[in-house]
Amino acid sequence: DGQEDEDGDGYCGLLPRRRLSMMGAAAGVVPIAKCNRADFLFGGARVLLISNVLIKKVCNAMVLGEGPSARLCLEANCARIKALWEVLARRSSAVLPGAPLEVLCAIAEISEWQHVPAGERLVTEADEGESLVLIDQGAAQVEKLVGVHTQEYTTEVLGRLRAGAVIGDICYMGAQVLRAASARATEDITAVHIPAQPLLAVLQRFPGALSGIESRLQRFASLVCANRVQITEQAPEESLRACHLFSSCGEAFLKELNILAEWHALVCGQAVRIDDAREKKEEDEESADDDIGSVYCIEFGSCGLHVASRGKVAEMCMGQWFEDDGTPYSEVFALTPVALIFTIRGRDFCAALRKHPSERQAILQALSQPDR
Repeated sequence: DGQEDEDGDGYCGLLPRRRLSMMGAAAGVVPIAKCNRADFLFGGARVLLISNVLIKKVCNAMVLGEGPSARLCLEANCARIKALWEVLARRSSAVLPGAPLEVLCAIAEISEWQHVPAGERLVTEADEGESLVLIDQGAAQVEKLVGVHTQEYTTEVLGRLRAGAVIGDICYMGAQVLRAASARATEDITAVHIPAQPLLAVLQRFPGALSGIESRLQRFASLVCANRVQITEQAPEESLRACHLFSSCGEAFLKELNILAEWHALVCGQAVRIDDAREKKEEDEESADDDIGSVYCIEFGSCGLHVASRGKVAEMCMGQWFEDDGTPYSEVFALTPVALIFTIRGRDFCAALRKHPSERQAILQALSQPDR
């Protein structure tokens, strides 16, 4: 609720008192975004509303020359965001079908226009960029380099893209996957460029925006898991070796851990609850020195560590890991559209280390230096 308008001029830094409905954390849930814990402990939000009348008065009161330029900049930003929002609203079925208008507005705020003349590339094969490119006007063709050596290759056209097409796949965001092909404009193109990291930040604020493609994300997660199983059958140790914690471990040790590990495929916002306390191990001479909690490793995508009353305390990408330190009411949740993590329970981990003493010292040293 805003403050009452005491002097009756229509503004007081906040709009007159009115009721608001906010999207975000449910009552009793701490928002993931960084905030004042005392203010948000029981859910809800503090909102600042600035009227257009107040903005005009502030600009008019500024030093001569600064006010008009600030107002022109503001108007230009408003016009740009409105135009981008209109394109995203018209083409939303290609980006995030069913996404609310306020989510599309948040995406418009982080997007930029991209103008590409005929003959130039919109994206390049093997580029590390994960951004999305939405073609609003014009056309392009998809090209793939075919050849044995970099000096000897030909360009093969795989298909054509028209207005409304999206270059890039939201499922791969955060997975550090290189672009599989190039896209070259066959006529002048006007497109919307949506950068990956800001978009992921928007999806973390509005995870429900992915509900329109949830079935697609689930199929993609199943595909990732199936691919992991296929790789594991051929070389069980390779899947675990991608994790920094196990990068230098022996094959026999990794094969045993692969049997003990539990895999979880998550869609953005979904979480795996961490045990409220570590498992109690037998306190004998052999296990007393190996006080190890469950280990969580990120194999695909990015995840965050959330602790009740503190919010997100850590963020981890592919290859990183963390150990359960016994903090109660904590969970691991997906930050990217799809994430794949595997867990090894502390008791099983200790038992494997006792069977492979040659790995023990290196693992304990790595566990003393958290990978985040």
